[in-house]
Amino acid sequence: MLPNIDYSELPRALQHMLERGRSTPVQALPRRSFLKLTGTLGLAVGIFPHLAAAQSTDAGEAPTALKPTEQPSAFVQIAPNGEVMVTINRLEFGQGVQTALPMILAEELDADWNLVRSQLGTNDMAYVDPLFGMHLTGGSNTIKNSFTQYRELGARVRAMLLAAAADRWNVDVSALRTEAGVVLAPDGRKLGYGELSEAAMALPVPQKIALKDPKDFRIIGQPTQRLDAQAKSSGQQSFGIDFKLPGQLTAVVARPPVFGAKIASLDDSAARSVKGVKAVLRVPLDRGAEGVAVVADGYWQASQGRDALKVEWDTSAVEKVDSEKQLAQFREIANHPGPRQFDADMAPLETAPLSLEAEFVFPYLAHAAMEPLNCTVCGDNQGETRIASPKSVPGE
Repeated sequence: MLPNIDYSELPRALQHMLERGRSTPVQALPRRSFLKLTGTLGLAVGIFPHLAAAQSTDAGEAPTALKPTEQPSAFVQIAPNGEVMVTINRLEFGQGVQTALPMILAEELDADWNLVRSQLGTNDMAYVDPLFGMHLTGGSNTIKNSFTQYRELGARVRAMLLAAAADRWNVDVSALRTEAGVVLAPDGRKLGYGELSEAAMALPVPQKIALKDPKDFRIIGQPTQRLDAQAKSSGQQSFGIDFKLPGQLTAVVARPPVFGAKIASLDDSAARSVKGVKAVLRVPLDRGAEGVAVVADGYWQASQGRDALKVEWDTSAVEKVDSEKQLAQFREIANHPGPRQFDADMAPLETAPLSLEAEFVFPYLAHAAMEPLNCTVCGDNQGETRIASPKSVPGE
């Protein structure tokens, strides 16, 4: 039993392991489970050293108030050569967050933008949306919800670097300043962030920090090249669909043309004869529909097998939607206004010199990614299954 641990602040997988560990007598804890538990604890300590230290303090000591989403050690790594690696808490879908979030953090850090790099976070609790408390990419909320978060992360690291420099030079920290990845002293001495990073990250994380006045921004709001542009334009970028594990198989699914349709007949003989195809399976889909999954050694073989399927779909129980009839229904509904949402004086409109009237009609549009949606499902020899989100692989 581990003392003084706030389980809600730990990664979800670790919470589950700890719960299993607490409910299992020590003498009955299998060696494999013990190794998994202690190994994961080591990972938590490595990622959140200050959080872990606070959670293992004596009862009389006050734990840190910082949440995992506020811990600099989860978001910033500074190499000896001064390179700053910023971990982002969203998926990069082409919207530019893999550059925008590092810009925000680098601004408060006073980093040399030429030395800033970025990488994707994992499914750890440190990388949840700070407002919603879940792993979330959508709704155009990245900058809105994480702007202050990433500014504070950068400011905390900067404060720690200043404190480390003050300790080394034995001067008052208020006499020091930072500029483009360097700590400067009044007498002309200077130290690069890379020279101070190890000592700085060993210091306590400040809870209260001062943020820049926006008029002093030199990175935020300035045009810059995207950090992922070169890798993506040169074909070097790895995506989720590129992830490979030993013995990995790939499955693709033949889906019906409309929601809810089922399989009327299936001839999969040609698909099974495609080299590399391992299995062809009828699978349930959303809204009671059916599909056919083709499992093969790789994506190309699975795709070829799917193309070889001969499927007839049963749409008899599916609603037959007609766009023209729907539009007529919508026009009829529009003639009966609903309850007023805003109570304003509309009388001036009656005397307006110019009146404009227009009707906007939009067809159904697929709100979906252009690329194949994909994930990697991993299992172990104990029958446990997890969906992997590789740290180094964008989920585009």
